[in-house]
Amino acid sequence: MPAPSHEKRDPRKKPRLSPEEHQKAKQLHERNGIPFGQAVRVVRGQVTLNEVVLRMLRRDKIDKLVQQHGIGRALAGSIVDGKIDQEHALLKFRARWNVIQNRERSALDEARQDGRRVALMLDPDLVRFGRIRKVDTYEFDFEPEDGPPETVHKTMVHCVFDPAEVKTVARRTKVDEKVQARDLAPQISAQQRLHFKHAVLQKILESEKPCTAVTRRGKIFRGKIQRYGLYEMGLKLDRGPFVTLFRHALEKLDGP
Repeated sequence: MPAPSHEKRDPRKKPRLSPEEHQKAKQLHERNGIPFGQAVRVVRGQVTLNEVVLRMLRRDKIDKLVQQHGIGRALAGSIVDGKIDQEHALLKFRARWNVIQNRERSALDEARQDGRRVALMLDPDLVRFGRIRKVDTYEFDFEPEDGPPETVHKTMVHCVFDPAEVKTVARRTKVDEKVQARDLAPQISAQQRLHFKHAVLQKILESEKPCTAVTRRGKIFRGKIQRYGLYEMGLKLDRGPFVTLFRHALEKLDGP
């Protein structure tokens, strides 16, 4: 008779699958479409069939959200688990993505690169035509058509638009007399400026309905948001041209 073995079995090693367990697991796998490894766990009582099916359904829902909306699995998992509202979460995700795409976009930079003429609405109430020659962090070099080149601080600009549309912009622009009477200069401090939640801006953009933007000097612009970033907001005026408003120049924004 062979001597008994004193070798201890490694607890990390999975016990071998008996022929009976193998057969049951195979049947579960084929009948219910669950992975064989999970079927083995069900057979051994480590998990119930219901738990396995629920996990599979959860994974499928997460995969679907990821594929449909391009979001991460963690966010998709929170939505599926009911931790956050799907509509609001996806809106915030789209808003974040929109800001990333337009974060550093600048109408001044684009005009400089193209070399095209622009119309600048400067503080307090002056429209000037010319070309942008150089753009720095806080200032830009402007070559006006009515005088020598000059350096302009960005906070002095309320908006930028096509010079050919100056009469149309003037007709479409109204005045909020109450705001105008307050005689508010552009807000230089970024901390003190009026801040808009990006999810709110995204909701207005996706609604494709007009909103109303009022500058700190009381100018009213009404139109549809076409884009927005950290510093600018593109507005297509009602039956009119496209205007880029600078967020430092805004006093309020009312949605549709």
